[in-house]
Amino acid sequence: MEPDSNLDALEVDGAIIVEPMVEDRLLDFFSARGVPVVSIGRAPGREDIPSVDIQSTATARLMLEHLGANSRRVGLITGEQRRNSYIETEAAYAAFAAERGFSPVALRIDESGGESEAAAAAERLLRSNPDIDALCVPVDAFARGVLDAARLLDRPVPHGLRLATRYDGMRAKLSRPQLTAVNLHLDQVAEAAIDLLIAAMEGKEPQRHAIAPPLLVARESSAA
Repeated sequence: MEPDSNLDALEVDGAIIVEPMVEDRLLDFFSARGVPVVSIGRAPGREDIPSVDIQSTATARLMLEHLGANSRRVGLITGEQRRNSYIETEAAYAAFAAERGFSPVALRIDESGGESEAAAAAERLLRSNPDIDALCVPVDAFARGVLDAARLLDRPVPHGLRLATRYDGMRAKLSRPQLTAVNLHLDQVAEAAIDLLIAAMEGKEPQRHAIAPPLLVARESSAA
């Protein structure tokens, strides 16, 4: 994306950016022009940007503990881009592996590769680590790719491989088997972000919203 060429002609009073990356060009574009910006998920390295906490550490622990209850070794697949949710999830996974006494196996995939790249990467990971019997895959497109890899390797989900993802969207619900996911209470997150942005635009002290804790939605992909 080329934000300078695409957005310079627009009159923007405020912006909400969902899960910005480290040195996010879009965030820098608005900040440099004095446009009030709010992020959904903390902006890494930008404590000056008001944000709505999407509770990534708690969400990761929820998925990991669910998978770990009936698995010997849990692996992790996140995105290559440095978003706060990936950073917190990777830290939670490292701590979880240390607590459970197994060697962590964490893989990062470029988000632009989508399901096909995730399928190829997951196949390599599972061939190299056949003792992994569960995968925590926060990106739902990557989780769909893992399903393809599992079929190719004759590792049926959930009996040969248990799987959980983060976003409880259409991919999770329409996959076969359906994917265990997490209710992030995105309606509350969106409301909080809008209120934060309005306060920033009006120069007022923002009202803090309490977001409900993440809630696991257990489905067939992680059945014991």
